[in-house]
Amino acid sequence: FWATRWHYIRAMHEFAVLIGRFQPFHNGHLALLQHALSEALHCIVVIGSAFHARSPRHPFDWQQRADMIRRALPAADRERVTFMPVRDHHADAPWIAEVKQAVANAHKAAATAIRAVSTGSTAATGSTSTSVLLVGHRKDATTAYLDWFPEWELTTLSVASAATARAARNALFLATDDDALRAMVPPPVFDFLAIWRDERTFAALQEEWTMLQNYRATWAVAPWPPTLVTVDCVVKCNDHVLLIRRGEAPGK
Repeated sequence: FWATRWHYIRAMHEFAVLIGRFQPFHNGHLALLQHALSEALHCIVVIGSAFHARSPRHPFDWQQRADMIRRALPAADRERVTFMPVRDHHADAPWIAEVKQAVANAHKAAATAIRAVSTGSTAATGSTSTSVLLVGHRKDATTAYLDWFPEWELTTLSVASAATARAARNALFLATDDDALRAMVPPPVFDFLAIWRDERTFAALQEEWTMLQNYRATWAVAPWPPTLVTVDCVVKCNDHVLLIRRGEAPGK
């Protein structure tokens, strides 16, 4: 009770928002989440690419990613986090609208619990601010979304960890140097990944990851940058859609 009460007195924001794919959740993500929880009473974690088909780039469904994040937090902080899955869109505007709606839904659900702790008194907080704080790290073009929510206060942090999701996935699928993976992810997440490696899903994704690594290596010696183009279509007839089961990797 007193730990929660202390957070309520200290925090300047009711809610913080952290957006990411977390494939997997690594130490850099953890530093951002810890900062969000230090600045707000509750953190809404928006999990992007939530319903993407499994692939070496998207090996975990959104529930598994939420589970990793929970494991990485102390028990007292787990109740202060709400997870909201958001799907991919082919345009920015629908994605922005879905993120805003997801945050609004989480805000409404969590506000009741926050008010119960605060006994409904804004005087107890030391602040009347109820603004939303967006926490992130400017990495490259993939983090341009940080500027898409001008109605939220933005705070960006410098790199707190050399870990990246791509490097963590490579260490995970290479499966020859656990020390490298262990250095990039929180210990409870490493334990989760070690168990996940024994599942059938991992073997199939590892096979595809190896195929892609070898494929890229064959093009690395090309005298010019390769441009790989694919053209797809949807075949619909009498309210039915034609599905073709792919027989080869990637996407077998």
